[in-house]
Amino acid sequence: MTLFEKNLSALRLSDPGLAEQVLDTTVPEDFAVATDREGLPGLRVGTVTLHSRYNAAAEAEALVQSFAPHGAAEGGGGPKRMMVMGLGLCHHVRSLADRFPDARIVVVEPRVEMLRCAMENVDMTGLLKRAELVVEADPARAAGHPALRSGSWIPLRPAAGEEANNSEREEDGIYEGERIVEHPPSLRLWGDFYERFRRHLERSEVSTTGGKLKILVVGPMYGGSLPIARYCVEAFTALGHEVIFADHSPFYEPFGAIDEMTPNKQHQNQLRGMYSTFLGDGVVARCISEKPDLLFALAQAPMLPETLEKVRKLDIPTAYWFVEDYHQMTYWKEVAPLYDFFFTIQQGRFFEELEAAGVYHHHYLPLAADPAVHRPLDLEPEERDELGSDVSFVGAGYYNRTQFFLGLLDFDFKIWGTEWNLYTALGGLVQRCGDRISTEECVKIFNACPINVNLHSSTYHRGGPPDGDFVNPRTFELAAAGAFQLADERAELPALFEPGREIITFRDIDDLRAKIHYYLDRPDERCAVAEAARARALRDHTYTGRMASMLDRVFSQDARLAKRAEFHDGVAELLAESEGAPELHAFLSRFQGHEKLALTDVVREIQSHKGEEMTETEGIFLLMGEVWTWAKEKQCVGL
Repeated sequence: MTLFEKNLSALRLSDPGLAEQVLDTTVPEDFAVATDREGLPGLRVGTVTLHSRYNAAAEAEALVQSFAPHGAAEGGGGPKRMMVMGLGLCHHVRSLADRFPDARIVVVEPRVEMLRCAMENVDMTGLLKRAELVVEADPARAAGHPALRSGSWIPLRPAAGEEANNSEREEDGIYEGERIVEHPPSLRLWGDFYERFRRHLERSEVSTTGGKLKILVVGPMYGGSLPIARYCVEAFTALGHEVIFADHSPFYEPFGAIDEMTPNKQHQNQLRGMYSTFLGDGVVARCISEKPDLLFALAQAPMLPETLEKVRKLDIPTAYWFVEDYHQMTYWKEVAPLYDFFFTIQQGRFFEELEAAGVYHHHYLPLAADPAVHRPLDLEPEERDELGSDVSFVGAGYYNRTQFFLGLLDFDFKIWGTEWNLYTALGGLVQRCGDRISTEECVKIFNACPINVNLHSSTYHRGGPPDGDFVNPRTFELAAAGAFQLADERAELPALFEPGREIITFRDIDDLRAKIHYYLDRPDERCAVAEAARARALRDHTYTGRMASMLDRVFSQDARLAKRAEFHDGVAELLAESEGAPELHAFLSRFQGHEKLALTDVVREIQSHKGEEMTETEGIFLLMGEVWTWAKEKQCVGL
């Protein structure tokens, strides 16, 4: 067994997703490894040397000595946790682990290539039992990693001299809490990453509850977003935040009984509105008593405009995750303007329509999986007999599925889910008479079948929507469960899973049939794709990661600045403020009657008067528009 294979086996025990990522990575040509005079490997990346070419071990020991001259024995019990910025070839991490044997060590490294290089050249098996690796190129995701949660991280820097160092460190409480140790060469090499990482780390720590946020999650009474709300609750909790869950599922049965109270449709709608107002007032009451730092609502949550207006008066930020297809669920037009932040599972054309409706505070946030729920399972033989088949599908009987699956009648095919017509050709394939399948049983079905078909829903296509621009939760759940899936092609899918390696897609029924035959005969290829998909899901597509990204967006200064830049309270206020500037006042008079005014609205108005002589005010606004567009493209602002 090679040194790399030995290290890889150890890494698989602690972080299988990262292990698969390392396995698929090669060391770049500008990573030059050479041994020092003692035979210890050192590394140079480009022009930056990460370790001494003469004695790398002595250099590492000197670095740690400058941070902690006394060591744990003389200074007390040692720090609880230590974060190391920069992996290198692990010499300084190993020295730090020896100096503080009881500390939990977390190493933050932006490049997986660095980890691959270290694993090829250094025995890391002992270190991997002690240290947790956060290898993430995105600073926000790195700062939101569960390994760093609930920490009050304080930089630990070398003092000018040992005498000053000793006295200052004892007063400072060096041997308590969480401390940051910087590897200077790594900071020189990846300075931009670590600078941004520090900012995100500070943001995640700052809140009114001493380092934690208090988050009120508002769930719906029923529907597909209800389990997603529960996954979000678990994710926020895993990130170390305090969560209050406004679970409205117990109120669904009385809501459904409204139709039995009166046959009059108008009266039914009035009663539903009153019931929703009642539930919304309950949310407001929780806001008043709990004083959350954020209200986070899921699609179909019972939050009427008057409810949100009451929340706004309490000065509580609000965010909404619209986990639905905007083509089908058009109520987004009423909902989106009411929240401070509007998160979507679609972008592109949807963003254009949002902006046309005056909504600019939108952000793309795909769905995900919960690895604690969606995971590989060892099934009992009787479970495999009941749940297994060559081909399976779990989901509701939408129109396109009832038409498309007629082309699979000759396969060993089982259909699970509700809303299927049992008196059609597909009726014999529908299991348990179309009863609802629990999440736990869904995961068992995923594990029981060699091929899981994932066909996105449509109410009017005969197959998969040809312009499909969102990825359903089933895609991520199947991947996290280690199940093999055949999914219909989606515009957003290649950015989430690599087609051909992490997921297999199909275009039409003939393509699906051919691929079912192909992969039924090739279990090894199925297994390779499923393992790659699981590694990708665990690395990039968990609800914990999604919620960390969402919180970073909501609480970042950039987002607040961007929001202020996009909107003004009203044109009347602008007109009053511009009384002393006649040309500006005249220009703004064009927008009388607008409730809100965005810079893009101003630019669009100017551009509509092509051919006319441009005023100085119009020229300034156009220039502002160009700068704003450039800033968004360069991601200089939080949009």
